[in-house]
Amino acid sequence: MKGNINFFVYVVNTDVPDENIFSGEVGIGYTSIAAGICDAPYGTMYIAPTSIIPVKNPSEFMIRKAVLQYFGVQDHMDY
Repeated sequence: MKGNINFFVYVVNTDVPDENIFSGEVGIGYTSIAAGICDAPYGTMYIAPTSIIPVKNPSEFMIRKAVLQYFGVQDHMDY
């Protein structure tokens, strides 16, 4: 990937049944948005630099865990 690419984890905190979106769901991916925490429709987006994971092709689970830990956020999968 070229440019300033970061990982993101999108955590849904609002139910939107008409769109099949439910609180607690999580999305993971890459973005060119700068690192930080953003309010987003239906939830919160946590964006962290790709340098937090020193492997070339991290799994979705690895990205999720690393990004949430980077911001000190408890993952509901850890309960």
